[in-house]
Parts: sequence; C-alpha cells; structure tokens
Amino acid sequence: MNDFNKLCFIGAGNMCEALLAGIISSKFFPVENIILSDIRKQRLKYLEEKYDVKTTMDNKEAVKVSDIIFFSVKPQNISSVLSEVGEILKPNKMVISIAVGIPTYFIESYMKEEVPVIRVMPNTPALFQSAISVLSKGKYANDKHLNFARELLSCVGDVDILPEKLQNAAAAINGCGPAYFFYFIESLVDAGISVGLNKDIAKKLAVQTMEGSVKMLKESGKSPTELRRMVTSPGGTTIAALEQFEKGAIRYHILKAIKAATNRAEELSKQLMK
Repeated sequence: MNDFNKLCFIGAGNMCEALLAGIISSKFFPVENIILSDIRKQRLKYLEEKYDVKTTMDNKEAVKVSDIIFFSVKPQNISSVLSEVGEILKPNKMVISIAVGIPTYFIESYMKEEVPVIRVMPNTPALFQSAISVLSKGKYANDKHLNFARELLSCVGDVDILPEKLQNAAAAINGCGPAYFFYFIESLVDAGISVGLNKDIAKKLAVQTMEGSVKMLKESGKSPTELRRMVTSPGGTTIAALEQFEKGAIRYHILKAIKAATNRAEELSKQLMK
C-alpha cells in the first residue's frame, strides 16, 4: 500500500473539502501530492487559494497522475464521469466512491481491468472532523485496500466496515442522521419558545443538552435505556414528557422513517443505474 502516494478528487464539493482539510491537517498525504478536478472554475480557484492545492478541470489528467481516485460527485453524475475515465483506470490504482446508492459492481462495470473499488458513506459532520463513515469493498479490493481507505477516512472521524448489502441501511442512519438530530433540535427550540423562553436560550439549552447527553452515552459505558431511566423519576416532569412521546408513537415513527430512507436509497440506486 506504500505505492499509494498521490490522491485526486473528482468532484470538489463540500464533502471533498471536508476530507481535504482533514487529510492536510493529519498530514496523511502531502498537499503537493493532491489534485482536485471539477467543472466549476471558481470553486477550484477558491480551494486552490485556501489550501494551496493543485487543481484541474480535466478529469483524465487528474486520474493519470494519481494512485487513489476519490469520486466525490453526485450519484446522477457518476455515469458520465466513469464513461470519461473508466478506461484509464488500472489495477495499480484504487477507487474510493462516496456516490450515494451506487454499488461497487456498477463502478467496476465501466473499467476494462480489475480495479479495486471501495464504497464509502460518510456524513456531513466530516466538515468538523466528526464524521462516522461506513466502508465496503468491491470485488477486486482486498483487506489492505480496505484498511488504507479506513486510515484515509479516519482523518475526518470514526470509520466502520460493513458488507455492501447493508450500505443503504447504514446510510439511513449515518447519512441522513444529522438531519434527524437537527429536526429534533428545531422542535425543542420551538417548544421552548412556546413555554416562554426566547429563541437564543432555547437553542443553547437544546444544543448543549444534546452535546452533554452524547458525551454521557459515549463515556459512561451505560446503554441509552439505562441513562434514560436515570433521568426519569416516577411522577416527575421527564416521565410526563415521555408519556406524550409514547402517545404520539414516536418510536414507531422513527422505525418507519429509517425503513423509508432505506427503501428510498434502494429505489434511487435502481433509477440511477438504468
């Protein structure tokens, strides 16, 4: 794996920038060994000036000079990118893709040779080096490729490895999950305002309470159920609130939401690969 010394990103959006910042900060790759490719000239100019990184608008150029090719394009654009560069990808290179819903076999089908492909589902907290990413290997990738990708993605947070068949299910939690938590915070803020708090204090209370609760969950060694019970006294204020959650069947609707997100990911995969 020491042969993997040069990295390119095809697609220079927010997730690319998050990964770029983490990689440069950790010194995983020297900045002079990284090149970004995108169709947006102004975006490339911004990233070049901010990170002192090389850029190009020629995907083939970026692929030819790189050992690791990171596809950070939208799923609907992956076919056109693969049609452009698939033929010049060789087995001594490695492809890492964060195109949501796109399986490794679809990417492999555009290549003439047995190129190792790793599929990744990161999430937006990567922007603050606090992501949880899920990796799966394709047909031609081995454990060394997988471990290298794990080290690379560790620059922006935690990493787990799953069978590829579980990628869409994982995405329903880690990929979509930040939006669920933001939605809950929004709801807590609105509820705080409804009982007399101003917006700023309601937001501060909600955000810090969530942050502290997550810290307790990560560091106490206790389960979510145990920690919930610690806060819930018989006849108290917490149980009065939780009873309203139960009346609204919140747990049931969370289960339904995760299944809906998983099913939608499957549907999108099928649509994009037609």
